[in-house]
Amino acid sequence: MASRTPPRFNPPPPGRRPIGTQTTPGTLRTPGTVSPEPTKKKHTATIVIIVVAIVAAILIGVAIYYFFLRKKTPAATTSTTSSSTTGGAGKSTAGQPCVFTTDCVTGLHCNASSKQCAVPATGGGTCAIDTDCASGFFCVSNTCEGGIGSACASTPQCLAPYTCTGGVCSETPCTGNATCPTPATNNCSNSSCKLVPGQACKANDQCALFSTCTGGICKGLSGYPCTSGANCTSGTCGNASCLATCTCNSSADCPNGVACTSGICQQAKGGFCGCNAECPATLACANGSCTALVGSTCATTADCASPYVCTGSICSYAPCAVNSDCPSPSTEECDGGVCVLQLHQSCNQTAECSPIAFAVCSAGQCLGSTNHPCTVNTDCASNSCVSSLCT
Repeated sequence: MASRTPPRFNPPPPGRRPIGTQTTPGTLRTPGTVSPEPTKKKHTATIVIIVVAIVAAILIGVAIYYFFLRKKTPAATTSTTSSSTTGGAGKSTAGQPCVFTTDCVTGLHCNASSKQCAVPATGGGTCAIDTDCASGFFCVSNTCEGGIGSACASTPQCLAPYTCTGGVCSETPCTGNATCPTPATNNCSNSSCKLVPGQACKANDQCALFSTCTGGICKGLSGYPCTSGANCTSGTCGNASCLATCTCNSSADCPNGVACTSGICQQAKGGFCGCNAECPATLACANGSCTALVGSTCATTADCASPYVCTGSICSYAPCAVNSDCPSPSTEECDGGVCVLQLHQSCNQTAECSPIAFAVCSAGQCLGSTNHPCTVNTDCASNSCVSSLCT
């Protein structure tokens, strides 16, 4: 039997690998090794997560910029979206919305009521605030009224007490109070009709000589005739005249024998005063002199501030059943069985107006508090009278 020759092993040609060692193109493994497929999937998932995170970060950044960092105003929106119709330079024209006057083109203002750019109103035009009116005009009861020198067609287009003369708001000449249009509120001051203290005003030249427009009200300077401290710039009316403010720089600024201490003329009981600070404790400046308040010692009723009387050497309320029981029925009234000051009388403390604060001392005069009977708004400290009661 012929012998068999063992098969020869022929090595693979150059560039070829043995069968069983090649899996997928570009990937080699030896027999018995594990395929790298799971490792590839892991790397792919990692890349996807990174890409998603980058996209999410970009979206969050855009949202933060849009909602928190981007400056948004109505005016900016208007000028950006309709720049071709806003008169150029990002400004709004007549009839277009605005927030501030600077949002409007030159010559227009932002109307306080409509919130639209408009031409400022002149005499007789409607308004909500002074800036709704043209220069030289003021808003009074929702109507623009002109000051001296402003153009007008009729007197109602001018501030009181001016008159429209030759198409211009002008001072009203006079020879006496009776020759002014409304003597109750006008006085002939330096040959021109002027508002008396206590009247509403917009400019100093509306007010009488020796008075000024303060807080929208004409108020008298030192020495001007008064019936209430509310009509004086100092807030104090004494001896029927507005008293000066009570500050001092040295004793030379104070009455003879009175020292200037901490900027105040320190008065004694009965001494002349311009404000309560000049008087000792428990005293008040009433009718130009330091007078005792309720509970203070006294020798006579003259030592006590109105409406108090001296009873048992103590300033006390005067008892009453009706108004006529009070020592001064023309200025006092019976409230809760005691005499107190009537509304609008000059006062130093609320106790003078009401023992139970039914009325209060406000701005130097007695005014009604909540539920106090009233006829006009000015009867009330709140300046509001509804259904004959202060609110």
